Amino acid sequence: MSARHIARLGLFGALWGIVEMSLGTALQAAHVPMRGTLLAAIGITVALVGAAFVPRRGALLTIGLVAAALRLFGLSGPAISSVAAIAMEALLAEACLAAFGYRRSRASYVAAGATAVLWDLFHPGLGALIIGGPGVAVSFWRAAHKAAQALHLPGTAPAALLVTLGLLRLAVGSAAGWTAYTLIEQVRCRFVLDDA
Repeated sequence: MSARHIARLGLFGALWGIVEMSLGTALQAAHVPMRGTLLAAIGITVALVGAAFVPRRGALLTIGLVAAALRLFGLSGPAISSVAAIAMEALLAEACLAAFGYRRSRASYVAAGATAVLWDLFHPGLGALIIGGPGVAVSFWRAAHKAAQALHLPGTAPAALLVTLGLLRLAVGSAAGWTAYTLIEQVRCRFVLDDA
């Protein structure tokens, strides 16, 4: 890998990391709902565009790991949960690109974006499960059913809400992948992207 490719990986990883630290802190302070979804969408857009400038296997994952490292050692303090989320989003997006044979197609980028952003739905619950064990998941599910009963909603309301939130994240992630591919095509019209 050339020094130019390494510099590009660092640049795009730094961009994702800066978004996580600056915008993430602002969104948290403003108590914006679904901020993880928004940050994942922006971050994966940056990473997908960056991976087009370094068309090698593992480029997107490397960009994500750079962003995660910056988030870990950032001025706003370490946030292990954010670091794990960034790394997993990058890993899932990289896996999607690999599944498409690393072909630059709109479908591969949409799938990568959708899969990465969907992780935001599972990340908090998985973290709680790892820390608190299976009892946390059971307690959460019981609390969700009690809340549905208190609001006179059908017993299927928690599951329906989970599906709705999943579909929303898939839509946001798909839009991120679509946007990244569109940006890459516009750049390709003006500049020559490396093919090796």
